[in-house]
Amino acid sequence: MPAETWPHKWWNPVINFDWHAGIFMTGPIPVPGFSWHLGVSMEGASKIIGENKWNDDVLADGCAVPSRTNEIKVLVIPHWNMYPFTPGQPNILIPLLILGSSSKNIFAVGSVICKNGPVAVTLPFVKILGINMACADPCNMPTSLVIPNWSTVNLGFTWGDLLAGIIIGALDALKSYIENKLFGKLFDKLPPGLFKGPMMSLLRKLGLPMIFRGEGGRFASMASKLVAETLQGITKFVYGKSVGGSWGDGNINDALNSNPVTGIITGETWGGQGGLGDTIGAYVDGRSERIGGLTSSNTIPTPPSPTNPAPTTGTPSLPSPTSPATGPTQSVPTPTRPSTGSGL
Repeated sequence: MPAETWPHKWWNPVINFDWHAGIFMTGPIPVPGFSWHLGVSMEGASKIIGENKWNDDVLADGCAVPSRTNEIKVLVIPHWNMYPFTPGQPNILIPLLILGSSSKNIFAVGSVICKNGPVAVTLPFVKILGINMACADPCNMPTSLVIPNWSTVNLGFTWGDLLAGIIIGALDALKSYIENKLFGKLFDKLPPGLFKGPMMSLLRKLGLPMIFRGEGGRFASMASKLVAETLQGITKFVYGKSVGGSWGDGNINDALNSNPVTGIITGETWGGQGGLGDTIGAYVDGRSERIGGLTSSNTIPTPPSPTNPAPTTGTPSLPSPTSPATGPTQSVPTPTRPSTGSGL
């Protein structure tokens, strides 16, 4: 039997522990290094800015549920460094870390499909806890926690679901690693004096040091470093908005909310269905209906409405010549769930 798990909901708190590079105020002369940074948000923030994969037509405990790769962007704050550089030694790059912050759902139940893909869920056995991919250096890492959660809706989580989530998370890390390397090399080639004057003026107004201890212990220009980091951060933000994410409006398949780069690298389609991870997970679980993408056999039925009447089954009864016409007899089918595969 599959292990039980719970769907994510908009009010779920998100806590990020992100490993980031920075320039830390350890004294009069800041030093570069790496440190764990703490940021918080909530799952529903992706409706404001991010990869909006909420299924408002599917509810659990009265709340809409998200699909896999639903992603919060920008709104993971304050991103303050914790260790080994302490909060009293703040990272000068914190504003840029917030601009590039994210938390992405990667684990889902492949047997329950909504319009935006498989339903994103917490971990099996530890149902109050979910794990997301978090922004980090040198690549995204599974260090974003969704806790606490609760639900009266239990979903079956299988070995195939676990494998699918691990594959999608690994490919997301690879994608971010390649992007970070490419952007780093690009902005290391900037002319040394580009925007240096305005940045020096800003540093003076903020009372920040003009130099820091760079590579090999040599002093380096803080203004030049911050110009490169700022331009890189803005470019990454625009890039991320251009190839994936939305301002909280539109369906996932709309042009504003499409994700072609993620689709190419991770093997997902724009709707988040039928990707490489899902396909391998389907093979493991023996769910042939998921191999090759989404089909009508494993989708959650759309709730009936005045403009979308309930489907009918059976053969309509025809009136007899001696009895008045009563019209076809309709019956509403009971939704069924496809095979959930082998359990954990």
